[in-house]
Amino acid sequence: MPFKDLETAAGTRLSFQALKVALNALVAEKAVARISEKPARLRITATGRTQLDSYRS
Repeated sequence: MPFKDLETAAGTRLSFQALKVALNALVAEKAVARISEKPARLRITATGRTQLDSYRS
């Protein structure tokens, strides 16, 4: 689940590349949408909200 990967990447001292991979996985699954490329800004989508809610429960 991409949110779990993101949490792992953010919660440990993993490389920027690991964080980038986790965020790109969320974008690929349409859990988040890019608002702008530079600087990278994302917003959670309805699909992402559903995934996040199921992950938290």
